[in-house]
Amino acid sequence: MKLIDCEVQVSMEASMRMLHLCPVKDETDDGTVKVCWMTNGSTIELHSLAEYLSEFATVAITHEDLVDQIAEDIAKVAKGSIQEISVSFTGFTAGMSIQAESWPS
Repeated sequence: MKLIDCEVQVSMEASMRMLHLCPVKDETDDGTVKVCWMTNGSTIELHSLAEYLSEFATVAITHEDLVDQIAEDIAKVAKGSIQEISVSFTGFTAGMSIQAESWPS
């Protein structure tokens, strides 16, 4: 994932279909991931974000750990040059509609 310069301060939201492996059952979880942030001199280059998110398709990870990992990875790359990062995943698993959301600490 990479950042690019952004001279304006705007709120950004990007979402895409996301697959990842369930660590409990032998199945693939399918849902939508949404990443939100405020530009502050930089923004996330969207093609690199999509590539990063696609890498989770072969990873066995809980929904809770998934959103936390994504938020923490973005915060590490951003180093303060983007702010107000949040990540959510919505999907359907175990007969239930679920949503997990994280903000890096």
